[in-house]
Amino acid sequence: MQEGIFLLLLGGWLLWYSLDAYSKSFNKDWTQSPSLFPVVVALLLAYFGVLIFAQGMREKNTAAQAQTGGHILQVLALLGMSLLYYLALSVIRLPYMGVTVLSMTLTFSTFEAATIVFLLAMMLYLGVRSKRVLACVPVGATAFLSVMFRTLLRVLLP
Repeated sequence: MQEGIFLLLLGGWLLWYSLDAYSKSFNKDWTQSPSLFPVVVALLLAYFGVLIFAQGMREKNTAAQAQTGGHILQVLALLGMSLLYYLALSVIRLPYMGVTVLSMTLTFSTFEAATIVFLLAMMLYLGVRSKRVLACVPVGATAFLSVMFRTLLRVLLP
């Protein structure tokens, strides 16, 4: 239940921050605004917060309350890893390296390196032990995100 409240507060803060940034920007077209993606993420966070809160209210008994402390520590550990990922993206600067595959130039930079390490650490923390999955998912997800944002959407990544 506390996780739902936390997600609601986080979603509300992100929504406020995104709308505040949008109101201060010179581009007032939502389709081209960089504030649109955080607004969508904020709404999804709030939605999931409501779902988790409602589930917690339904399951409110002594057994569920006894386990809440462990879940809060897990959530704080995951948030700590996410904070480290954000700090890595904002502080570390790697030179861009380009690789041409199927007439598309894939770049490998700080975003790709930090995302692969972050996904690998999260998967290990969450108990994934398959070496094939640990190798393929971080690399595949990072390549997918890089191609989608850099090549198709032409968005600059950190």
